[in-house]
Amino acid sequence: LVEIVNHLADEEDLDFRTRLRLISENANTDWPPFDLITPAEDGTYASRDLPASVDRFASERARSLSWLESIGSIDTNTLYAGRGSDRIPLRAGDLMSSWIAHDYFHLRQIVRIRWDYLASDQTEFSPLYAGTE
Repeated sequence: LVEIVNHLADEEDLDFRTRLRLISENANTDWPPFDLITPAEDGTYASRDLPASVDRFASERARSLSWLESIGSIDTNTLYAGRGSDRIPLRAGDLMSSWIAHDYFHLRQIVRIRWDYLASDQTEFSPLYAGTE
């Protein structure tokens, strides 16, 4: 769970908010590189405190919401034209939709991890009466 939460915090700060800002300011600007694999693989995320990580994510999300509120509106049809844009056409609206989908993906992942733990032999009681899906 701590790895997922830290990944979400980094995505919030270094990926979605940053890249949406760059598309909205100048769609030709190259995005800065963002390594989302190394911190998970090298143990950087796993070594962190879960409550502090949740606070960090909440703080980054609050910054994102504050920024979105401050800019008013974004032309959701603005097409990213920076480095790598030839691989996949990406409009500001696509990035916004992906931001939400990314949250849902990881929420589902968190629920699955918690369900698997609850349904495992680690606990004295079974949750199966509630259903399996």
